[in-house]
Amino acid sequence: MAGAVKKSHTVLKAVLICVIALLAAGALVFVILQVQYLNEEAQAISSLENYSEEIPEDIRTNGSFAVVEETMEDYCREYREALVRVYTALEDERFVNLLDTENIQADGPDFRESKAYLEEKREEIRRDAESLSGLRQESSIMARIEEKNLWKPFNKLYRRLMMEQVRENYMVTNHELEIAYTDMSGAISARYDALEFLFEQQAGWSLEDGKLLFRDEKLLRQYQSLISEL
Repeated sequence: MAGAVKKSHTVLKAVLICVIALLAAGALVFVILQVQYLNEEAQAISSLENYSEEIPEDIRTNGSFAVVEETMEDYCREYREALVRVYTALEDERFVNLLDTENIQADGPDFRESKAYLEEKREEIRRDAESLSGLRQESSIMARIEEKNLWKPFNKLYRRLMMEQVRENYMVTNHELEIAYTDMSGAISARYDALEFLFEQQAGWSLEDGKLLFRDEKLLRQYQSLISEL
């Protein structure tokens, strides 16, 4: 009888060990799949062509892993929006047409509104570029996940995904941003200088039949030299 009870206990113990092992294996597989999904998501974002493509919105993970995924996507979406503001800042119609004869007619010869607009545009780009640079900082990146109050290993997972993959492969570097800002600032200055030239030489030009005409060749060449920088 005692032997049968002992044998029963041994079988029960073996069953429990098998159940625990299966549960542990299932949990391990779950974790591995969740991390794999997150890696794939980070890689997908990293392969995007900067602001020309949308950040994915689907959430493939569960639980705290989903919080990591959602935080990563939301942060990248915010970054992309800031990137779009900077890199498309000079594509609006008013900027493109600032030196058209229609605007010269409407705002000349002092071009007060046009000059104010250019200064506002320069400040807007500076502010957005500064914001974009800030979003690339580790402190800003990590602050988003830290406010979720997750278990530390999830913060470390988020950091690896964002710092080693997304930031390095998707976000523009500060050097690239400085180059872009310098180019855009130069484009603004070139238009400002052209308007200033027209203001200073207002007696030397006129608008006739929708065309800007200069009274002598020297002024024409000077103006052409200015707008060649556009």
